[in-house]
Amino acid sequence: MKSQELRIGNLINYEATTHIVTSIQNEIGTSVWLSRHIDEDIYQHSWENCKPITLTDEWFEKFEGFYKDGEYWSISINDYKYCFKVS
Repeated sequence: MKSQELRIGNLINYEATTHIVTSIQNEIGTSVWLSRHIDEDIYQHSWENCKPITLTDEWFEKFEGFYKDGEYWSISINDYKYCFKVS
């Protein structure tokens, strides 16, 4: 992936785990591992090692921590709430 393809809050696959992007720099960024939802699980990595995730209702239903909030899927991590809409 390239940094231009990302936004803060995007979900990515990194080292066979699901992460949420928390900062974007040129070639290096940071993300939080979604399965733990705590500050200690912050990763710094090169974007070339990340893969995009296709979001579907089925994907959200299988992933622990997400809940349906109207027409959006939501998850709370630390003091932030992230919302995703499947088109």
